[in-house]
Amino acid sequence: MKRRVFFGLLAIVMLATLLASAQGQPLQHVADLADVLTDQQEAQLNKQLQAIYDDLGFDSLIITANDYQSMAGDRYAAEYYEKLRNPQQYPNGVALIFNPHSGPNGEIWEAARGTGKSMLGDQGDDALFDVVRPYARDRDYFGMFLAYGEYLRTSVTPPTPAEVAGKYGVYGLVAGFVVALISALTMKAKLKTARRQTTADHYAMRDTLNVTQAHDLYLYETVVRRKIEKPKSSSGGGSSFTSSSGTSYSSRGGKL
Repeated sequence: MKRRVFFGLLAIVMLATLLASAQGQPLQHVADLADVLTDQQEAQLNKQLQAIYDDLGFDSLIITANDYQSMAGDRYAAEYYEKLRNPQQYPNGVALIFNPHSGPNGEIWEAARGTGKSMLGDQGDDALFDVVRPYARDRDYFGMFLAYGEYLRTSVTPPTPAEVAGKYGVYGLVAGFVVALISALTMKAKLKTARRQTTADHYAMRDTLNVTQAHDLYLYETVVRRKIEKPKSSSGGGSSFTSSSGTSYSSRGGKL
């Protein structure tokens, strides 16, 4: 009986040790399936993305792949991401997948969940392309992923009080101007000022003015201009989809 209790306690201690050890290990943030990165580059990217998770609680995964196994790129990124990270345990995160062999400069897709949908997906395709496209054209894949990591940190970092004040301060100025304008108009309406006359009855006696000539003089001109609409770019707002687990993702990307 004592032996059973001893081995039971030993098993519990070993299990707790393994769990503690697993929790203390850094997460895997890079899956280089296309083998475009060196081991040292992978380690540096892992360190960069792990720091974002440690500082901000936002998870991320960069994937390189030669194909999407008959799936769309964004969906493959989401499904692969969920194999490594449970959405319930890591609700706020993003998976970025890059295919170097799709098109002349490769193809990239991003699938973001949780807070990532609003902080990343709502920025639109162009915001993502502006970050990665210059590096993709130069085949600098490591530099591309580093730049994306910096962009990711900037995008998910909460704004400071000064930034919030600067963003919404203009609305306060507009509101103050409207209130001041209403007050000024109200005060003006109460003043008894001289008003412009539409006739000359007060300046000449009736039947003493004989008009022999009349001319129309136009003091104002109305010009109507119509704006020629230009095709809108995909600078804001991306699409969305639901993974096999029922998790909602934002989606953006395409060929570079």
